[in-house]
Amino acid sequence: MLPEELEEGIQRSSTEETPNPTPTAPLPPSPKQYATSLFDNPIDLSQKHGVIAYNEGCEPLDLDNKFEGKISQIAPFLDAVLERMQNCCMQDIFTVSVNGKNIDLLTHYSQVPEEALIAACDNRRRPEFKTDLKKIQPELKSKMLYKALMSSISDKVKRNLRKYRKKINLDGPLLFKMILDVSHITTEDVVFQTTTDIMNLDLTKLRGYNVDNLHSTFNNMATTLDGAGNPVSDAYGVVALFNAYQHYDNPEWLEYVRHLRTQYQEKTFTTVDELQAKTSAKFSEMCKAKPKRWNAEKKPSDDPVLALQARTSNSQSSNSTDGFTTTNKKTKNKWKFDKSLSTTNTYVRKVNNKETTYKWCTGPGHGGKAMWVTHDPAKCKKLTSDSGTSSGTTSGNTSDPAETIQMMRSVLENASFGDDPGAMLQAIKQHIK
Repeated sequence: MLPEELEEGIQRSSTEETPNPTPTAPLPPSPKQYATSLFDNPIDLSQKHGVIAYNEGCEPLDLDNKFEGKISQIAPFLDAVLERMQNCCMQDIFTVSVNGKNIDLLTHYSQVPEEALIAACDNRRRPEFKTDLKKIQPELKSKMLYKALMSSISDKVKRNLRKYRKKINLDGPLLFKMILDVSHITTEDVVFQTTTDIMNLDLTKLRGYNVDNLHSTFNNMATTLDGAGNPVSDAYGVVALFNAYQHYDNPEWLEYVRHLRTQYQEKTFTTVDELQAKTSAKFSEMCKAKPKRWNAEKKPSDDPVLALQARTSNSQSSNSTDGFTTTNKKTKNKWKFDKSLSTTNTYVRKVNNKETTYKWCTGPGHGGKAMWVTHDPAKCKKLTSDSGTSSGTTSGNTSDPAETIQMMRSVLENASFGDDPGAMLQAIKQHIK
């Protein structure tokens, strides 16, 4: 190629337009995310919303009563701490490093030594963290937990913690650990007692023979043992639940429990959770059936209404010839007929730190039976009805208030009503006709 042609080709190629690249569509803006809790963002005590969040985390735990260190309170206490941990995003301060392994303080508190918690506390309080809003969050949450726990324990537990005050050093996780330690929750005696109680569970001892309540009781006990480092195995738990179920003698229920036993032996299911799900579903089915197939009859001693009915029935069936119920000598009121209680005709009886003066009266009121009474024996007389028939009752048309009062005293003093005002009123109504 000649130099002139080469130069011309270079000039021509340089003047040709380069095609424009294909334009790309702009990226859509990322959707804005909104906080669903005060604790989704770092707590800044210099801001109003930060102060509100901090104060909310310091509120007492959601407990019916302050924690007193009783074993029956452990499960509700742990549930309340778990709720606070989740609501206030405190999971990080409950995760403790022990020998290079992270352990959940809430569920395995007996496996976390105090030294590990003290080290974690010192790490949260490193001076350089105070200038970093994000790094100071664990320390803020630790203080929130401390204040929440201190306002949720009884004075007795606080007294037991006094000698550890310097060691606790206003640290929430360490206080949580010490509360359980001073309550002796992890001792062998408590573990033994709880293990025994699980095996002695009885469905019929629960109101309405409620299967769901039985499961709740079992799970609370299992949580206590798990936290004390003695988790309940599925095999042990299944056996305990089967023992509890078999106390209810409903034929349909027992047949279903036997069916589940066979399934368990054939390894159709193997866990406590599966067994609880199956029996809860059966319980719900039998309760909702029409006619209802879950008939958990209460014993009179378990139900105050049935107990009153039983007393009334026994009272009405007692031998009586004068309109008054004959008092059984085995009842708690047999003292009324015991003259030997006093060498005089006056007897002072003290019940619940309240003294009442009784006088010995031989009638003719209250059926002519000699007894200790509160009315004046000199004014005691046998009452008669309008028809003239001598009896222990009086007519509703009685014009003498003294006679009416005397009648009511006779009824109440001669009968055994305990402290049941309803039964007393009913007895008076039966005599005023």
